[in-house]
Amino acid sequence: MEERLLQVGEWLNINGEAIYKSKPWKFQNDTLTPEVW
Repeated sequence: MEERLLQVGEWLNINGEAIYKSKPWKFQNDTLTPEVW
Protein backbone atom coordinates (compact mmCIF):
# COMPACT_ATOMS: atom_id res chain seq x y z
CA MET A 1 0.00 0.00 0.00
CA GLU A 2 2.77 2.45 0.88
CA GLU A 3 4.51 1.78 -2.43
CA ARG A 4 1.32 2.58 -4.34
CA LEU A 5 0.95 5.90 -2.49
CA LEU A 6 4.55 6.78 -3.32
CA GLN A 7 3.86 6.00 -6.99
CA VAL A 8 0.77 8.22 -6.95
CA GLY A 9 2.86 10.99 -5.39
CA GLU A 10 5.46 10.67 -8.13
CA TRP A 11 2.72 10.76 -10.76
CA LEU A 12 1.24 13.90 -9.18
CA ASN A 13 4.65 15.59 -9.21
CA ILE A 14 4.70 15.12 -12.98
CA ASN A 15 1.00 15.64 -13.82
CA GLY A 16 -0.40 17.62 -10.89
CA GLU A 17 -0.48 20.96 -12.70
CA ALA A 18 -2.68 19.49 -15.43
CA ILE A 19 -5.18 18.35 -12.80
CA TYR A 20 -5.22 21.21 -10.33
CA LYS A 21 -5.10 24.03 -12.89
CA SER A 22 -7.85 22.61 -15.09
CA LYS A 23 -11.41 23.97 -15.32
CA PRO A 24 -14.58 22.13 -16.32
CA TRP A 25 -16.16 22.98 -19.65
CA LYS A 26 -19.23 25.20 -19.44
CA PHE A 27 -20.23 24.42 -23.03
CA GLN A 28 -18.83 22.65 -26.05
CA ASN A 29 -17.55 24.92 -28.80
CA ASP A 30 -15.75 22.62 -31.22
CA THR A 31 -16.67 23.19 -34.84
CA LEU A 32 -14.00 20.84 -36.24
CA THR A 33 -15.39 17.66 -34.65
CA PRO A 34 -19.00 18.38 -33.68
CA GLU A 35 -19.85 14.66 -33.38
CA VAL A 36 -17.29 14.24 -30.58
CA TRP A 37 -18.25 15.27 -27.06
